[in-house]
Amino acid sequence: MNPIIYDATLREGMQTPGGIGGSLEERVYAANLISRFADYVEVGMPANTVDSEVIKAVRGSFEKQGKDTGIAVLCLLKESDIDSAVEALDGYQNSLAHIFIGTSEKHRKIRKKEWEKSDYEKNIEKVVGYAASKGFTQIMFSPEDSFRTFAESPDDFFRFVDAAVEGYGEREGKLILNFPDTIGMSTISEFDAMLDAIIERYGRSIEISLHGHNDRGTSVQQAVEACIKGKAGWLQTTFGNLGERNGIAQTEAVIAALAERGIGRYSDEDLKQLVPYTVAILGALGRTVPDEALVSGSRTNISTAGIHTHLTSKDIEAYHISGSKYGAEPVMEFGPTSGAEQVLPLLDSIGLRFDKHDKVLTSFVGAMKEQCNREKRSLTETDILYNAVMEFGNIEKPLKWISYTITTGNGRRTSVKLSCTYNGENFGIRKEADGAVEALVGALEEALGKELKLVDFKPSVVPKIPQKYLHWTGQYPEVPSGLDIGSDFRLQTGIMNGGRVYSGFASGEDTFQTIADSCIDAVLKMAAIERWESFIKSSQPHQP
Repeated sequence: MNPIIYDATLREGMQTPGGIGGSLEERVYAANLISRFADYVEVGMPANTVDSEVIKAVRGSFEKQGKDTGIAVLCLLKESDIDSAVEALDGYQNSLAHIFIGTSEKHRKIRKKEWEKSDYEKNIEKVVGYAASKGFTQIMFSPEDSFRTFAESPDDFFRFVDAAVEGYGEREGKLILNFPDTIGMSTISEFDAMLDAIIERYGRSIEISLHGHNDRGTSVQQAVEACIKGKAGWLQTTFGNLGERNGIAQTEAVIAALAERGIGRYSDEDLKQLVPYTVAILGALGRTVPDEALVSGSRTNISTAGIHTHLTSKDIEAYHISGSKYGAEPVMEFGPTSGAEQVLPLLDSIGLRFDKHDKVLTSFVGAMKEQCNREKRSLTETDILYNAVMEFGNIEKPLKWISYTITTGNGRRTSVKLSCTYNGENFGIRKEADGAVEALVGALEEALGKELKLVDFKPSVVPKIPQKYLHWTGQYPEVPSGLDIGSDFRLQTGIMNGGRVYSGFASGEDTFQTIADSCIDAVLKMAAIERWESFIKSSQPHQP
């Protein structure tokens, strides 16, 4: 009855809308905390150079601490990805290669549209077999979008799964088959019926894992039900409900729900540490709350994962069955796991043309990933465009701030005094309004001579781990308690001008200062992007 907890916070969690990140040592700290409750920690994709560094650092830390916790890595259906996994994990005493490919009709049309179904079977068998020939302790295969694949055609579904079983062959130990409801569309009973069909076909010749997304708010119950009924021995989870869109089943919620029923390997002392560890893990990664329709928000967050974003841009329903059809606004963001293919169309829209293998583009994308990790957030389209025009456009900042002050007077009216230079001209402006944001936007309107409208205002309080906790002795790191854990006030604002929304970002301990900095950041970026677009209209497409 004791399930194997396969925690994907450091992989799936890095694809969370709104962005999480952190330095290498913060991720290693989080991984060590996770290892107390997880049997396997999925760290990332070794074919990604950023993830590869994290995987090696976590491995080194686990070996130093003498842990037996498994390290899992995610691989596309490519032999080259398997080779990268071998390089990252070769010799580690408990390693797992997790291979996946989208198998639903929707995914097949946009991921490998040139492949016939027989090509899927052939390549699944080939790559799983290749991985099985290597020295990994365990092999896992996921037919991504399993539930939709099964709902469309059980025959096709089992053709693809049979191919993985054939590829695995007579290798010692059982193949782990992971069945994701990638887009979170199933009810618990519907998913249960799929598991029944799988068990009827394969019996106990395989091990069954599940990975449920929370688009309809069912992922925790899905995992708990499958475990209690003995249908799945492996549960893929993340701390804090992290993950794309509305995340996947919460590690801490699944553990607690099972512990209440006497299921699990955890001592009373372990369980007493569950909440403090969860807070510390989320603090280390700088977690922000996803704003995703229909569970908690109003937006359709186009994935921050590079492996998914370009597919979503081709067909939003590949990963978003909610969202835009119910009135949510699609928003594209760049995160720690994003790539060049996400950036190319956006740069092309403002006349910056690159080949996706261009070293200049690779360097630019790498710098943005570093910014995501440093600031522990995803970047908006505004951030990407601004970074690009400043990097490649050879333009000076059209807007320079000299000073600004915010004061609240009688009647709680707020006054803003603003000094700036715009296109070489100095301005000194004072505005008064009912609130700081209204006064500030009014002052900016007058300085720039533009009609501005505040359309987005997303505050959050984000915990942060003091540096002293990132260096420890013993098997598990120390966790902060009470006021010892710090926090930042963060704000993302959106200011509309000319039909386009420009996003600004700021964080700090002073609320008024953060509000002002966020609005100013949005308008500064707006002015730079508009200057570049004015230049490009009178010029030819630009090749940096």
